[in-house]
Amino acid sequence: MAVLAGARADAAGAVMLGGAAGAGWAAALRGWMSLIAGTEATTTWRTVPFVLAPGTIIGAAHGLAAHRRGRGRPVPRWVRWSPAAFAAPVLEPKAARQLVTTGIGSGAIFELLVIVGGGYALRPAESGESLPGRARAIVGGLAAAGLLAQLGAGAAMAGKVSAGRGAAAAPLGAALLALAALAATLGYDRAMATRR
Repeated sequence: MAVLAGARADAAGAVMLGGAAGAGWAAALRGWMSLIAGTEATTTWRTVPFVLAPGTIIGAAHGLAAHRRGRGRPVPRWVRWSPAAFAAPVLEPKAARQLVTTGIGSGAIFELLVIVGGGYALRPAESGESLPGRARAIVGGLAAAGLLAQLGAGAAMAGKVSAGRGAAAAPLGAALLALAALAATLGYDRAMATRR
């Protein structure tokens, strides 16, 4: 019984640590958003359910995945798609309308695709996988292009890279996406590469 209780405590600790890391990541993302918005940036209570909460949830899912991988246990497949929580803002009726009519909100979908694509491209190879090299190269190339686009968009939206804000925004946005893509690899079982 004590072993079971210890395992649950370890899992809970990993989930909480992952959630804290995810919240920190999401707060940095919100800081990046403020950098690119400039003087027009405002922070409202919507930041909590649409930026901080999804980041915390995704981080907690990755914490669970890291815990399970570390014990040789399979990772639930839903963890791979946990970054979809970043698309939560476009589910709001007004936001969905804005997305269709103006394109506002497409950044959340873009980030989701880069994160999930990067995680897929960097994941351990699966046993019996057909054309793993080609599929991973294509998806990885698209994710890398997304990172470069994020780098350029951050600089373009925040101002010249020679200016302080532009110089901070350009690498921060790309680094946040790269870090999230690396974390997304936790959704795949490390043991897959050794099952052959």
